[in-house]
Amino acid sequence: WTGLALEDGSLLFAGEGNRLLRMQADGVDDYTLARRFRSQAIRVPMADEGYTKRMVRQQSTGRIVLGRTNGCVYVREGDRTELLCVLPSAVRDLAVSEDSPELFVACEDGRLVKVHLDSGVIQSTFASATDLPIWTLAYNPDKRVVAACERWGKVVILAADDLSVVRDDFEAGRAKRAKWVDEDHLWWSHGGQLHQITLSTGAQEQIIEPQGNTIEDFAWDPGGNYLALVVYTGVLALYDFRELGRLAEIRDQIDYSKGVMWIPPDADGES
Repeated sequence: WTGLALEDGSLLFAGEGNRLLRMQADGVDDYTLARRFRSQAIRVPMADEGYTKRMVRQQSTGRIVLGRTNGCVYVREGDRTELLCVLPSAVRDLAVSEDSPELFVACEDGRLVKVHLDSGVIQSTFASATDLPIWTLAYNPDKRVVAACERWGKVVILAADDLSVVRDDFEAGRAKRAKWVDEDHLWWSHGGQLHQITLSTGAQEQIIEPQGNTIEDFAWDPGGNYLALVVYTGVLALYDFRELGRLAEIRDQIDYSKGVMWIPPDADGES
């Protein structure tokens, strides 16, 4: 369900069960030219109920936070994993501050909570006025705001300090992922489209045309050249990141992919 690209070049994945999967690049196949990986299953002391919906890493400390559908939030430091808190609803999305022990959690019951990353204490709570599930969030450290995207309803901009509403006049629909491109621009999947909010002007616009079904995730490469989309239709689409023109697409797989990431550059600088 979720994965991270780590600084050592490995990839870490989590989902069903109480194990993590670590994958390390291990050369290239001579025939297919596909990158090979070595894998390692890591058992962690998490409850068997539910699954890990989202995982984030605090780059400044190396701590990894895992949010699960049973409401449990775990923190992993090194090889040690501990329960941070238990929320009364399934976790949908997570974000962390790099400068302070702040964790933001989006929940299925329409609440977004700020949790102290050291103590597990809930410091602030935002509740949707219509109790709509909050499916994704994005933290903006420069403006100190959090964007909360309801399943159907609104994109609400909240103050990171106390989760008070800054503005709530943007529309949202089947929002699966949201990311700040820079301090002024938020991108999020609005059903099968990609939309943008410009914070300074309050403008909302469609920037990627409808894909036929929901955009499950999107990511751009570290150089800011390409934008990849994974769509619920089973398509992986590649766009020019700057011009937002469609470059290519391929069929994905028989199952439904839930995320996309760029593999960290290798020794030759290729990703």
